[in-house]
Amino acid sequence: MKKTLLLILCICMLLANAVSCNKTIKGLNSFDSEVSDPETSDPDPLSEVSSSDEESSSEEASEESSESSSKSASSKSAASKSSTASKSTASKSTASTAAANTVKANASSPSDLLSKAAAAKQANSDCVGYIYMKNANVSRPVVRYTYKNGDAAKYKEDPNSFYLEHSATRSFSKPGALFLDYRALSNELSKNLVIYGHRQNDGSMFGSLYKYEKLSFFNENPYIDYASLTTNTQMKFKIFAIFYAPTEFNYIQPNPNEGVFKYIVDGAISRSEYITNVDVLPSDTIITLSTCTKRFQNPDSIRLVVMGRMIREGESTDVSPATKNPSPLRPANKILY
Repeated sequence: MKKTLLLILCICMLLANAVSCNKTIKGLNSFDSEVSDPETSDPDPLSEVSSSDEESSSEEASEESSESSSKSASSKSAASKSSTASKSTASKSTASTAAANTVKANASSPSDLLSKAAAAKQANSDCVGYIYMKNANVSRPVVRYTYKNGDAAKYKEDPNSFYLEHSATRSFSKPGALFLDYRALSNELSKNLVIYGHRQNDGSMFGSLYKYEKLSFFNENPYIDYASLTTNTQMKFKIFAIFYAPTEFNYIQPNPNEGVFKYIVDGAISRSEYITNVDVLPSDTIITLSTCTKRFQNPDSIRLVVMGRMIREGESTDVSPATKNPSPLRPANKILY
């Protein structure tokens, strides 16, 4: 009987343990269902940030793209405006250049130069003409020396020296006069009308020819007017060369043959400070104005020369603006300014 009771008690205890174990297993299974797999459910904070940044980056990219597009559009618009402005400026520049190439220098001339020359001749029979250069302070009779009784013997030996120290009325005068080379023809126009004059500090005689050292002045005043009593005609010359000549360059030949004439013209053009569109043919007549200069050291052997070519019959007085000669042939003396 006791054994039977003991067996029943053991069975009851086993059943109670089985129920408790089953509840524990169910509890564990319930906890497991609430916790997810850490590899899949525990999000990486970097991933979250990354994900968040991607959205932010996407928005910024969109904004940058929009801004870039906006800048690009603005840039294109600016470029377009710049291009338009550039084209407009280029167009204006072209128009300005075209206008500059068609600018006509004032070619008007006094109509009374012959009468002025005739009046001067009444005071001095040596008067052969009258020269006029607008804005260069040149408006004077031109004389050519002929020996007269009472003249010093030295003037027979050096005829051109007389008007270096005598006025156009033959009175003694340090400023002298503007005078034609004594070798010029007396019965017709010489091929090369060589006229000399002092470079006076007050700008008189040929003292204002230095103004031609400025290109702007040259382009505004590219003419020389001359009235000749020898031919009783008034003529106009287009200046084709302005240069500094050493005395060894023999440009002062009034009646050159064709070869010497070419030598003079070619030498003048190669030395010219400016490049002009004025051509010179073997059949042309030229005028040469020669004076002193202070632009070089030891200037006694150097001359400033302005040379022009007579306008041909039927030729227009129009001239194109001259330009600087980048490499004129100059004297070896040191340039002072």
